[in-house]
Amino acid sequence: MKIAACNMRHFVSGGPERYMFALKGMLEANGHDFVPFSVNYDRNEPTPFSKYFVSPPGNDSAHVYFKDLNMNLGQKLRFAANAVYSFEAKNNLTRLLTDTRADLVYTLQIHTFLSYSIIDAAARMGKPVVARMSNYQLLCPAELFLRDQQVCEACKDNLFNAVRYKCVQNSTFGSLIRVGGLKLHRMRKTFDKVSRFVVPSRFLREKMIEYGFDAEKIIHLPSFVDTRRIQPCYEHDNYIAYSGRLAVEKGLQSLIDGFVQLKTPVKLLLIGDYHNPEGERLRQYVAENGWENRIEFPGYLQFDALEKVLSRAMFTICPSQWYENTPMSIYESFAFGKPVVGADIGSIPEQIIAGRTGLLFEPRNPADIAEKLNYLILHPEHLAKMGKEAREIVEQKHSPE
Repeated sequence: MKIAACNMRHFVSGGPERYMFALKGMLEANGHDFVPFSVNYDRNEPTPFSKYFVSPPGNDSAHVYFKDLNMNLGQKLRFAANAVYSFEAKNNLTRLLTDTRADLVYTLQIHTFLSYSIIDAAARMGKPVVARMSNYQLLCPAELFLRDQQVCEACKDNLFNAVRYKCVQNSTFGSLIRVGGLKLHRMRKTFDKVSRFVVPSRFLREKMIEYGFDAEKIIHLPSFVDTRRIQPCYEHDNYIAYSGRLAVEKGLQSLIDGFVQLKTPVKLLLIGDYHNPEGERLRQYVAENGWENRIEFPGYLQFDALEKVLSRAMFTICPSQWYENTPMSIYESFAFGKPVVGADIGSIPEQIIAGRTGLLFEPRNPADIAEKLNYLILHPEHLAKMGKEAREIVEQKHSPE
């Protein structure tokens, strides 16, 4: 089978792309063809199909994120129009499907930078569309169900609440773009043209049904980890680790406030790119309180370096305060033989079996975080047993097969 995979970035910038490239490897190993469709960025992985990719916003191929773009008024208006409905993306995907004779269209992150117009292109050519949902983009304009660091579902009643509260990039303009796109495609019944939605968590499946999507079309298919690439390690050094984006929704402020309550020589490593407002704020917060000898910020680590760090951690932490949608960091931690202490929110309780593969705590509760961290630190005899069960679960339930 030949699969046209559509995603706004053709390089690893987060979980959706890590999943996409892992999927590419798995499909090709099983004799299928993987045909990418994306936006033309300088950081893209090389591919002969880049000639079909769409132009980046403002023709700026160096900058990926909206906040980094420097566009004039005309470019902003074109970007807004394309985010709602991109005729360029629709036409380019039509050419790609015609030339490659792809059998199936698989979409990941396509909103804003490719737009949902590509679903029309596939439907017009009679190609089935399978949409993999990495977040809540079809339900919440800001994707996260989070406002002012609190869970928010105000847009279930009225999408324009996102404009009222400037939920997208703290911008009325950005929020209008996202709301306009969702309103248009709901009105045009674009999402009815999707043959199947693939969701990595039961939590997301239930949310989509709650918001009116057809339950028959929503398939729960958990994310996978190729454990052949990861060797478990049931020994550890004197630190615990978080790995991921240093962003407000990740709950790192609560984690820090909980961790510093502990009287322990164990260190906390916050692994991830800190060159962003929240990352810099957290570093400053730690420095101002004199905690640099207890809390370290190693920065973003490539997988080889990350592997060495995670394999020697006591355990890892997932302190999110939003409806987290099966973070890969939990499955990867399990693959390394490490239990996870995680927030009891969203899909995290589906991943962590409390008392067997880790512990759960109340989100945004530093005292509860401190209690759970302290328990595992003071009972290291539980770590290897939990880690081994976690590894077994990944091998049995989250293999590529």
